[in-house]
Amino acid sequence: MIIKYVKLENIRSYTKQTIEFPEGPVLLSGDIGSGKSTILLAIEFALFGIMRSLSGSSLLRNGKTKGSVELNFCLDSKDITIKRALKRQGNDVRQDSGFIIIGGKKTEGTAVELKSKILDLLGYPKELVTKTKSLIYRYTVYTPQEEMKQILLDEKDYRLDTLRRVFQIDKYKRIRENTQIIIREIREKTKEFGGMIFDLEEKKKQKKERENELKNVITKADELKPKIKAAESVVKEKKEGRVQLEEDINELNELRKKEEVANTRLKEKVTLIHDYKENTEVLDKSIKELNAKIENFKIDILKENESEVENQ
Repeated sequence: MIIKYVKLENIRSYTKQTIEFPEGPVLLSGDIGSGKSTILLAIEFALFGIMRSLSGSSLLRNGKTKGSVELNFCLDSKDITIKRALKRQGNDVRQDSGFIIIGGKKTEGTAVELKSKILDLLGYPKELVTKTKSLIYRYTVYTPQEEMKQILLDEKDYRLDTLRRVFQIDKYKRIRENTQIIIREIREKTKEFGGMIFDLEEKKKQKKERENELKNVITKADELKPKIKAAESVVKEKKEGRVQLEEDINELNELRKKEEVANTRLKEKVTLIHDYKENTEVLDKSIKELNAKIENFKIDILKENESEVENQ
């Protein structure tokens, strides 16, 4: 990344200032309080925005309600300009929306969106550039004097761990550990597969035998197909005959039911005829008795008539 210029407006001791950086090494020199650190802090703010170690109230000029930083730099042959703004709200100073121009294309964005764009451009791991700290930038680009002292005086293990995280050296350690785990698993799988193939020739022989058995079974199946087809035809005929037989049986059952009904009616009629016959015999007997009485009655009348005639 080659910084070309930075524009400051109401940033600490600067009211409105454009600072251009020539190509090659640059030395910032001046008395204490002349604004050297402000330039570096402004560059950090333009890139990453407000952080715990870089508050808005420490950047915005006293008595001003608005301020901004515009940074122009070249990265991978791309001309990039980013601008961030600050605004005072009561006793607090917050970030305002800004923009980034990449290769002439301007994109408006919030503070978070601009930071994400910068991280992608610089290739910084996002977990090492948080709101609370910016390890890579603070340890590799810009280290304030007191923080450099703290780094030098920290414990060896902590300092080493920090540098590993900054330069992402720890990932190689993880890669090595993961590689060892994978190698161990590969060895175990190799042993497992070796156990599977130690009798490979015998298994090939068994496979050949099974293939021959399968061919014989297929041949026998082909021979049985005509017989199966003939049997299926017989079965089909039997089924058709069975259907016809079931129909005949059903018809016979219906005829038997009709026969039973007819027999019942016949028995009733026979009973009626028998009753009629008995009644007829009784009537004939009664008629004969009446005829006999009538004859006797006639004879009696004739006798009475003859007696009356004789008496006259």
